[in-house]
Amino acid sequence: MSIRIPPAIRKTRLVSWLIDHAKKYRAWGLSATARHILGFPSRKMLQAGLGGALRFEASIIIPVYNKAELTRACLTAIKENTSGVTYEVIVVNNASTDDTDGLLGSLGWDNLKVINNKANLGYAKANNQGAQAAEGSRLVFLNNDTVPLAGWLKALLDALDKGPRVGVVGAKLIYPETDEVQHAGMVFSSRSKLPYHVYQNFPRVHFAVNRDREFQAVTGACLLMPRGLFFRIGMFDEMFVNGGEDTDLCLKVREMGYRVVYAPACEVYHYEGRTPGRGDNIMNNRRLFVKRWGSKVRADDAAFYEEDGFAVHEYVRDPKGVPEEIAIYRPSLKYRKMEVLIVKPSGIGNMILFTPAMRALRDMMPEARLTVACHAAESVIIKDLADEVVVLKSLDPSTGTFDHSELDRLIEKDRFFMALYPPFTSLGGPTPAMRKLIPVHITHPGVDFLVRHEVLHNMDIVRMLGYTGEVPPLYAPTSPIPEGIVPEDFIAIHAGGSPSLHCQKKKWPLGSWAGLISGMPGPPRFVMLGGKGEEADERDIISLLDEPARARVVSLVGKLSLIETASVIKSARLMISNDSGLMHLASAVGTPVIGIFGPTIPAKNSPWGDAAKNLVIRADMECSPCYQEITKLLRCPDQVCLTGVTVDMVLKEATRLLSLDWRR
Repeated sequence: MSIRIPPAIRKTRLVSWLIDHAKKYRAWGLSATARHILGFPSRKMLQAGLGGALRFEASIIIPVYNKAELTRACLTAIKENTSGVTYEVIVVNNASTDDTDGLLGSLGWDNLKVINNKANLGYAKANNQGAQAAEGSRLVFLNNDTVPLAGWLKALLDALDKGPRVGVVGAKLIYPETDEVQHAGMVFSSRSKLPYHVYQNFPRVHFAVNRDREFQAVTGACLLMPRGLFFRIGMFDEMFVNGGEDTDLCLKVREMGYRVVYAPACEVYHYEGRTPGRGDNIMNNRRLFVKRWGSKVRADDAAFYEEDGFAVHEYVRDPKGVPEEIAIYRPSLKYRKMEVLIVKPSGIGNMILFTPAMRALRDMMPEARLTVACHAAESVIIKDLADEVVVLKSLDPSTGTFDHSELDRLIEKDRFFMALYPPFTSLGGPTPAMRKLIPVHITHPGVDFLVRHEVLHNMDIVRMLGYTGEVPPLYAPTSPIPEGIVPEDFIAIHAGGSPSLHCQKKKWPLGSWAGLISGMPGPPRFVMLGGKGEEADERDIISLLDEPARARVVSLVGKLSLIETASVIKSARLMISNDSGLMHLASAVGTPVIGIFGPTIPAKNSPWGDAAKNLVIRADMECSPCYQEITKLLRCPDQVCLTGVTVDMVLKEATRLLSLDWRR
């Protein structure tokens, strides 16, 4: 049999491919129906698809049937969130009966084409029509019930160009109502020949849905592929009716030796299943898919779960009542046994504010072994919540930093599966050596540091792992207080601070502390607390007191362990403190606390818990807060943000809190 090449493509680079496939299928000798079943392009398809000049980097093809309000939102998002790429939009109107015609006619876009059908021809046919009219070198198939987010198209194109022989790129689709994942790739289980969406309903920020991956298939709700390849595989198979076309397309692409990849950087909101009649042919589509691909697809979901640290608890049949051969099985997942390293070298206060996240992590990963790497001072706070604590010894007290190579040396190869890097530490991500030693690293995205509390930032880390519960309470260990060490009725105060230079800038003036002690009416006495190295502040304050005021003070500065200090604070009627670790310790043990703030940020650092008994007092200054601007902070000579907090301001709130019986 002779093979005749259509004139429109005789001189293209596809000639050798066409000859090979014409021989394989005897395509030119088959009927149109046979060519259609085989997925081989007709001459009309090839002539339409391969002819004409290409004017755009991408053609965005959107089939629509009614739901004009969704189409409007989709088109608006494309216009607002697509930059750095030349593109056209092709809307294929499948005989909509609502205001779709009026909407499309009112836009007046130079880069918009509209194809009007006299009947609803379905998803596959409409996309094929749009592709034949396209003038872009890449085709983007996009549902009208989507809202693309900033940078979406550039992310798709980057993924297409990133690796060898990429033929299809899929997007991360997100439920707008919950910010959870609708699509992050499609996988097959050993229970079924039909695919399902991996990690559906996982948090959008979960690490498992934010990894570049290769899949057997991705969804067509937002899918990009090279224009030429689309026509080479025969376009969307119109035997599928509003379901299965995308998976079929991906598998044909893979059969030709191309890869199907998922690009999590492309984020798109998806109002799934809003088109009328979307699921009318689901059973027929499933049967056709299984007949065509059932012997060729491979079970791959378990490999992805193993890679991400999960084990399948059980598979659940979905939906119920359908024949076994076209049923889909979806898994319920749990974290498998693993070793997790939490890198948290910080300060006492930072560690206390991390304890809710640590408790959530323990609840979510009960079979995991949790190891925390931190400095000695804060290690006592976390040890009860961890399986192991690794104490880092190379701390520079003046800066709060440590030698990162010390941590590198402590990590054993192949021990840890995952490392977590909570915010507000001196190591926010893995070192080069750690990347080689630990497979999975969870780092904080680093947003909203100035407007959200540190507890919530810490919780972001466990939410990235799938935690959806409430924020657990703070935790601090305590022990019985030796009899006679503190008076029966007292206010605890912390006038000192960490020795680092920037922490010293958080201290209320020592003279103000003396004025507070002298001005507070009895009977409560004062117990001064603080760590070793803070004794000079204690002595200076006491030296400013007259004899009656001095008799009301018990100083335990430098004399207690951190656990003993927590126990003393727990028995106090009130804690008054600079913004320090002991202020957060008071919140953790349930004692009412007043935090005196100057350069630091109340939204981030205020005492956590019941706002009625956890207060911040500060003076409003244009220059404050400035704690994130270290150079400016260290050069500040007079600290007006702290001198502006008067003794009377603190006395007023302290008197009010003391009048309430918080222990009842």
